[in-house]
Amino acid sequence: MRFLCFKHERIYDQQPDEHLMEQWNAWMHSAGVCYDCGDWSKAASFVGSAFDLAKIRLAKNAQVRADAMAQVTLSAIYLANVLQHMGHLCESRYALQMAGDCLDCFSCTEDAACASELLSCLEDENLREQLIGRFLNLPYRPCRWSRRGLH
Repeated sequence: MRFLCFKHERIYDQQPDEHLMEQWNAWMHSAGVCYDCGDWSKAASFVGSAFDLAKIRLAKNAQVRADAMAQVTLSAIYLANVLQHMGHLCESRYALQMAGDCLDCFSCTEDAACASELLSCLEDENLREQLIGRFLNLPYRPCRWSRRGLH
């Protein structure tokens, strides 16, 4: 699952960290506006791009890694929720798995405690809601799983 093309990934990889943080915030805000209107396709595009951007930050920035890990986690949770609203349940689980794979890479580093805490949030629906509520001022309506799907 990719949202940024290779050309744009290369461009963003060359940008200073401050610019990447600003762009991530802008895309997450735009995702929230679309989310609030129920425009799931546009919301997915914005939050998916923010997720890709957070992964770029995480790969290139060792100085503020905890911040980048939080952005990966927050954007993955929001992306998964948008995908659930679209009825794309497998893709929703895959977004969370991708974020978990990113964080798992830090399980044996000095960032292990942060990675472990964020991994817990990815795995627990209640912790996901708490994390979103604590760090993002965006609309968020959880989708509850049932045997018949979402309700």
